Order: sequence, then C-alpha cells, then structure tokens
Amino acid sequence: MLTCVGIGHVGWSQSNVLHIEPTLSFNSVTMDDMKVILSATQDEIPIELQTIDNFPTYWGFGIEVVGNEEDRFSFGGILHYNSSGARISSADYSGSINYDILVNRVVLGPTFRFMEPIGDRYAMGVSGSILGSFSNLNFQYRLSILGQNESSLNRFSSFSGQIRLNWVNRYQVTPGFYFIGQLGYEFDAISTKLKFKTDRNAWLLKPGGGNARLDWSGVRLQLGIGITFDLEPSE
Repeated sequence: MLTCVGIGHVGWSQSNVLHIEPTLSFNSVTMDDMKVILSATQDEIPIELQTIDNFPTYWGFGIEVVGNEEDRFSFGGILHYNSSGARISSADYSGSINYDILVNRVVLGPTFRFMEPIGDRYAMGVSGSILGSFSNLNFQYRLSILGQNESSLNRFSSFSGQIRLNWVNRYQVTPGFYFIGQLGYEFDAISTKLKFKTDRNAWLLKPGGGNARLDWSGVRLQLGIGITFDLEPSE
C-alpha cells in the first residue's frame, strides 16, 4: 500500500563526482488525525466493521542523487512519491461495505550528507533533508446490497514540510559501485489545511473540531546500491 519513488538533482558546480542511488525502502507513517476519523466513521455506521488496514509500514522504492563524497561532505536533492491507507469493511451473504482512506504525496527538497571512511571499503555518516510534501487525501465509500451499488469519493489536498535525519552506512564494492543503507526518522514540521479539491474555500475538520492534517512522521529504512560517475573530463 505504500510506495516511494524518487529522483534527485545535485549542484554541478560544487561536485566532480556524481552518485546515483536507487533504493528499496520501508516506511512507517503516523496519521493520527486520519485514524481518529476512521474510528469515528466506524462508530457511526450501524453495523460491525472490521479494520483491514490502518496505515501499516510498507515498502517502496526511490532514487537519491548526491555529489562529491570524496571530500566527505556531499549535497544533492531528492524527489519521492509515497502512499499509504486504511480500510474498514464488512461483508455477508447480502452484500458488502468498504470505507477507505487513501493518502499520497510528492516530496522534494535538498539533502546533505557527511561520510567518514573506515578502512578501504567501509564508510559511515549522517544525512539530513529538508522536505516539502504536496499531499492528496481520498475518502472512498462503496456499498453493495442485493445487487444494488452505491459509492462516493471526496478528495482533498494540502502542503506540509518535514525534516528527515538518517544514519548512513556504505560498503564500496568497486570504485564505481557500492551498497548503501540508511536508517532514520522523518519529523512533520508544518502543514496547511486539507482543502476540498472541488471547493478551495472548504476544508476537512476532525471529529470534535479543529483542522485535520496528514502527519507523515515515521521511521525510514532504505537499502540500495550506488553508482558513481566521474564528471572530470579524461585527459
């Protein structure tokens, strides 16, 4: 249910080496307000609904691009896509009902990294990223009873900002190829209202009042490979 896609950009004038890192990632999300809305919906519907998913940790993939780690410090950029969701459901001989909360975002921002070599092949360090997220939220309701179908879809969007901090480990296989692993946490810093896509003057409220928000805070684990390109012209 969770997918993560990424591309990056690096400052060419500050680097003579380019590192491209496709990764497999595992991501958790907080989504407290969405869980409250899901629980309130479950209480309001006059039949027993089971929770099928509730924003679980899920895998994804992506790419980061950074410049010159030969000088230990590197700078680059990332562009990610993440999604997650939750579902409550019930079904019997007469029909079924499903209520889904689906969230996704496009994430972009600069990333910074400091690596310290340990021996000839191994290096460890830290990284930090300042991210901006353009998020979408869909509420989907589907009811099927005795062959009669009913459905509804409400769509919202918002912007939020995050800070991501990682512990980084790298193992050099050849001069142009390495394995990399990152483990860290992403903190939600700011967020705007979740506005209706069909009416930008209306927005989503939590049960009991207050603006609802998407909280993408969570653990980030990335495992991948790195490919190094020398940007210095050969003599």
